[in-house]
Amino acid sequence: MAKSMNSKNNKKNTVRWFFYAIIIPFILVTLITIVILSVAGFNVIDWVEKSRINLPVVSSLVTSSKKENAMNNTERIKTKIANKDKEIEQLNKKIDDLESTIDQLEQDLIKEKNKNKSGKTVKEEEKTKELEKRDTIKTVSASFKKMDETQAALIFQKLDKEVGLAVLEQLPNDARGKIFEAMDPSLAAEYTQLLINISE
Repeated sequence: MAKSMNSKNNKKNTVRWFFYAIIIPFILVTLITIVILSVAGFNVIDWVEKSRINLPVVSSLVTSSKKENAMNNTERIKTKIANKDKEIEQLNKKIDDLESTIDQLEQDLIKEKNKNKSGKTVKEEEKTKELEKRDTIKTVSASFKKMDETQAALIFQKLDKEVGLAVLEQLPNDARGKIFEAMDPSLAAEYTQLLINISE
């Protein structure tokens, strides 16, 4: 009986020894290797899958983590797609707003150009008319210089005051004085006052 107990104890000791000396160190070495390789950037799980190592514990870990990763990746991708869709919608709205603003600005620019063209045309016409008027007044003033003072005075009595004043402005002082002398004194005084008002 003691022998059978001893043989049972020896068998138990052998199993224990095998478990403690081989299996536990193997598991520890394997776990440490996996951790070191993972830290170093090596994807152990993919390698195990590719190598098709069918260890019961490892394969169950690999499939469950793969399923979790796949589910997490799917959720992340759906979230990213939803966010990108929102961003695209917002950007499209901004583009529409900017395009309408650009259209409005282009219309305003066209209106302003047309306005400036018509304004320039009117201003240019006014300038041309003014220059022509000055040339005419200079020509008429030259005629009055050569004219008899009495005859010139009679013409001034019938002229519009504005035109008469413009002609008198162009005449030299001596010709103007002779015309005033021949003119009705009240009209001469009125033209003199207008000339003084212009020079002020």
